[in-house]
Amino acid sequence: RSRIVYDRLFDEARLPLQSRLARQLDFLGKFFGATRPQGVQIGIRVSQTDLAQALGASRQQVNAELRKFEERGLISVSRARVVVHD
Repeated sequence: RSRIVYDRLFDEARLPLQSRLARQLDFLGKFFGATRPQGVQIGIRVSQTDLAQALGASRQQVNAELRKFEERGLISVSRARVVVHD
């Protein structure tokens, strides 16, 4: 079992930051999300620094990826609150 977990973690680490961030937001939405008219609002405050540390990236890299997601209309971010749009 530990080999399976190790292999999965290794595979995750090799994904591009965009994919890792999308998966992290999906996870947070599933476990801490509340359905709103505009999408799923993540119910806990998550800073860019928190996300960066969880993903093994810099805050600046996470900021850039979040802006790309916003520009594509996938998310809205305000005051450490994230809404994932449907």
